[in-house]
Amino acid sequence: MKHVMMGIPKMNTSRLFRLAGGAMCLSLAFCAAPRVLKVSPPAFGLPLEEEARLPFDGEIIGPLRRQGSKLYFSTREGTVYGIDLKERKIIWRFAAKAPAAFSPAVAEGFIVLADRQNRLYGLNTGGSLLWEVGFDGEISGDLVSRAGRIYFLSGGVDLVAIDAATGRETWRYKNPEKIIGEPVFWGENVVIAKADAKLRIIQTSAKGGAVINLGTPAAGPLVIDRDRIYAGLEDGTFRSLDLKTGRLRWKAKIGGLLSAAPILDKKRIYFPASNGVLYGLDKKNGELSWWRSLPARSPFSPVMGDVQILAASRSPFLAAFEKTSGKAAGTYDVGEEIAAGPFRFEERLIIGTFNPTTSKGFLIFLKKGKAGEGEAKNK
Repeated sequence: MKHVMMGIPKMNTSRLFRLAGGAMCLSLAFCAAPRVLKVSPPAFGLPLEEEARLPFDGEIIGPLRRQGSKLYFSTREGTVYGIDLKERKIIWRFAAKAPAAFSPAVAEGFIVLADRQNRLYGLNTGGSLLWEVGFDGEISGDLVSRAGRIYFLSGGVDLVAIDAATGRETWRYKNPEKIIGEPVFWGENVVIAKADAKLRIIQTSAKGGAVINLGTPAAGPLVIDRDRIYAGLEDGTFRSLDLKTGRLRWKAKIGGLLSAAPILDKKRIYFPASNGVLYGLDKKNGELSWWRSLPARSPFSPVMGDVQILAASRSPFLAAFEKTSGKAAGTYDVGEEIAAGPFRFEERLIIGTFNPTTSKGFLIFLKKGKAGEGEAKNK
């Protein structure tokens, strides 16, 4: 693949901060996938009951991706699945030439996959191969979709963008330090965390950048809400910073490192940490509203119900807590270890599981249950 290098000349930082304010694209569903922060609370919570169970071969790698009523995911073996969520059935499969490196990215009308031999595949929404490109470098980070481009890390240091429709490289930010995690977007800017303990704001439509000094390297995914960015750091703190000014708004000490992307409502921010705890912090000042232990360590973002937060962990159990107080609202036993999710679609909750003995996975569709029913599952 031909590399296009984009130089980054010096720019007045305060000027860039003034220009950079504006709409931002929420990341996880990252404009196609995974980290949508502000959502209308779905009409579900415990008790739950199983509505359907869809089997497939292999173990899901990375988060589930949705576009409209279609769901997409890849397995470690390199198979991409297209799922009709309304019909609850597999509508197509595509097999890459090697095991998958990450979850696929979903752009408008395109699904892009990377395999462990640094090949990129572009599919249409019907699962047909449109293009295949051998990338000249190591694809070392998850694929992130934004405005018709797919962004990913190369060799852990360069940030590359390709055209989702053609696979052609269109933009590259060459960086001397290691980049931590995936990029997030703020208006026309991309924000990355670097191993030198700095956040860099890069203009993707021009040449330039500004820096926010964290003092300690980031650890875990970044999340943006309007002009605020939230970051977990290696020193065990969780911080809120103003993207316009670069100033620290608040920091909170937590007992572990951020292990999945947070979600937010009007008052609080919720996230799991590496110590197996789910935290609820006040968005304005970072004060701890509550914390609760999970059944196991959670690499999954929680889901917001009407009055509950539902959190999955590497266990068979989905745990629910009251948003305001953190009071335990119960657990739901899906029967096998959770490998992906939870994921919201309309009034349904979708969870991916995996059985290592049979090498089979399931997509489990859950709906709101009636009080008193399914007591063996809802405890």
